[in-house]
Amino acid sequence: MDNRYITIDGGTTNTRFSYVENGKILETIKVKCGSNPKESSMLYDVCKANIANLTQKYGTPLCIIGCGMITSEYGLKNIPHIIAPAGVSDFHDGMEKIYIYSISNLPIYLIPGLKIGGDDFLKVNIMRGEETEIIGLCETLNSDTIYVLPGSHSKLIQINDNGKICYIRSFMTGEMRASLSQYTILSGSLDSDETINEEYLKLGFEFTKTNGINESLLKVRTMDILFHKTKSKIYSFFMGCILEAEVSEIVKAKENIVIIGGQKKLKEITSELVNIYSDKKVISLPDEICNDASIYGMIKIFEYKL
Repeated sequence: MDNRYITIDGGTTNTRFSYVENGKILETIKVKCGSNPKESSMLYDVCKANIANLTQKYGTPLCIIGCGMITSEYGLKNIPHIIAPAGVSDFHDGMEKIYIYSISNLPIYLIPGLKIGGDDFLKVNIMRGEETEIIGLCETLNSDTIYVLPGSHSKLIQINDNGKICYIRSFMTGEMRASLSQYTILSGSLDSDETINEEYLKLGFEFTKTNGINESLLKVRTMDILFHKTKSKIYSFFMGCILEAEVSEIVKAKENIVIIGGQKKLKEITSELVNIYSDKKVISLPDEICNDASIYGMIKIFEYKL
């Protein structure tokens, strides 16, 4: 069997193209162009150029496999979410095979995202890409474990007794951190390269739990201009504020094991807070596994019935 693939991991701001042969990633190209309203017209040209580049280097693959926002209305084609509960077999069956000859003559298989909650917008939750990432991260999915993927849109993922994703919670953790630290009055007070001070991380978490995030965030400014706290203490307090809602949900979850992947910095701080405020077993996955999880998840889904 020809098991060479080009994978496309599509986000809202970046897109990754990888060439995989016999389960080994030969090369990954990350492009700062995503599936969003402003760049959707550029996306086709970006896909065409990088697919051609990888094909020229390593040979013609069997097909192209895509997941994430590349399957949204701003990607290559809007693929409807499948309904939870869902596992590897359901995502395999939900794949859509398309051809876009302006990009490549190869077949493109797009993996759908996941939806829970029916028709009530207050109960509905969706994801595109994280379902593939979690399948790539773990050999099996277990009902005694809550899976956490910190990122732009952090996800808490729960599994039923059949090993299928049955429930998700979403938080705009990464986007909120980036927006507040870059585009508000807090920007001059924050430095994301600082080391974490546990005392002030806890202080930010606990103050936000009691007083809410709106009031808590203004304390970041006060710490800087009136009390001249160190950058490390200020950033730690800020991250305690940002992560309070997400971590509080993890702490009160019924599962006894927490597996955390996702972005390195958020993963580390989330792990620290969960360890402080719960007695759950916390497993923080290595960066090298997290970085390539979506790629291996796509192949695992595609090859499920082969």
